[in-house]
Amino acid sequence: MRFPKMDDFFCRFLVAEAGVDVVNVDYLAAPRVRYPVAQEQTHDVLAWLSEHAGEWGLDPDRISIGGFSGGGNLAASACLQGRDLGTAPPRLQVLAVPSLDVAGDIHGKPSTIKNPMIGPTLLRLVRATYFKDAARRGEPYASPLLAPTVDGLPPTLLLTAEYDSLRAEGDA
Repeated sequence: MRFPKMDDFFCRFLVAEAGVDVVNVDYLAAPRVRYPVAQEQTHDVLAWLSEHAGEWGLDPDRISIGGFSGGGNLAASACLQGRDLGTAPPRLQVLAVPSLDVAGDIHGKPSTIKNPMIGPTLLRLVRATYFKDAARRGEPYASPLLAPTVDGLPPTLLLTAEYDSLRAEGDA
C-alpha cells in the first residue's frame, strides 16, 4: 500500500531488536505515476545511500534492502538495477511476501483461502494503474522473477506465507 508509516512499526522493531539503523523510504505510486518510476526511485535511494552512508554514520559495506509485497518487488528490482548499472551493491536483500511477477496470469495465483487479501481484483487494479503498459510487465525490473540470471545479486532472505496468493512467486 506504500505508505512509509505502515511499516514504521517493523522498522522500529528492527532498530530495537537487531540494533541496526533503518531508512524507511517513500516513493511515488499510481495513479500519479506508472512503472518504472517507483523502481527507479528505489534504486536511486539505494545508490545515494551507498555513496553517502558515511555522512550519516552508516557503514556503506553493511547496507541491506528489503520490503513487503510491492516493496519486495521494489527491493528486488533495485538490486537488479544496482547489479546491471554497477551501483549500490547491498549486502543483503530481504523480500517478504514479495510480488515478483506482474506479467503472469492473475488467475494462476490462487490462494487456498476463500477471500485472500491479494486476489485477482487487486492484481487487476495494480496492473491497470501502475503497470498499465502490458508489454513492459515482463521486464526484469517490473517482474524480478523473470530476470535471466541472479548472478551478482546479494544473498537473499525470502519470506513467504502459507495462504498468500503470491507464495508461488516467492518459492520460484
